[in-house]
Amino acid sequence: MNYFKSMIAGVFYPATKDKLSETLDSLFIDAEKLDSNKNIDSNQFVKAIITPHAGYIYSGKGAAKAYSKLKNIYKKVVLIGDSHYILFRGVTTYPSDGIETPLGKVEFIKPPLKIENIPHAFYKEHTLDVQIPFLQKKLTDFKIIPILIGDSNYESIGDSLLELSNDSETLFVISTDLSHFLDYDRATISDKNVAQKIINLSPEKLKRDELCGISAVRTILYIAKKNGWSCENLTLFNSGDITNDKSRVVGYGSWIFYDK
Repeated sequence: MNYFKSMIAGVFYPATKDKLSETLDSLFIDAEKLDSNKNIDSNQFVKAIITPHAGYIYSGKGAAKAYSKLKNIYKKVVLIGDSHYILFRGVTTYPSDGIETPLGKVEFIKPPLKIENIPHAFYKEHTLDVQIPFLQKKLTDFKIIPILIGDSNYESIGDSLLELSNDSETLFVISTDLSHFLDYDRATISDKNVAQKIINLSPEKLKRDELCGISAVRTILYIAKKNGWSCENLTLFNSGDITNDKSRVVGYGSWIFYDK
């Protein structure tokens, strides 16, 4: 089989198996120190998560908070993010049968969508790759359905994925960061507004300057609304909380969606 070797190992997360595993263990411990919604029922069946995708030293605790809510029951993961570097119409997927990170290999399943052949879209792209070691740490027997979105209609994508969303062994993982390069106070206000739009399942109210994974987030909000899922915000913070440089920050957050 043809495996796409991670091109962000050693940049967004450690390049060796032992160091990456140690880093993830530490992030899951640190995640418990973040503020969270204490009313979330641990027995709720998680259907989807939204999680940040910066380097682990910046947003890893927020991602770990979302992944910590998962039970080891999922066989398929629909992993969705927006393209950062390549402009294209439609959606694309990895030009391979799977991906290899320092933690090992994971097989891919082709998305049930019309796919554009844009292999170069993945050569620097981190939005999907950065989530995979978290999945490898939490799940033991799963395959990934990777979807990278360009210029596309979220309702059309959502309709194509509705059947999968009703599969009890399928998890949706949505990759996005929030505000970019505002000062700390403005970022905090912007990110709180976005958090409320997500909780309210309001994809049409999101704006492109509020988050970098807007199409992916709109897609899951559309699916959640169709299915009557509930949504809870787990974490909301920004890079200023990590580095103490509050002049120009990037916002991070994580959410879970569960079936009522």
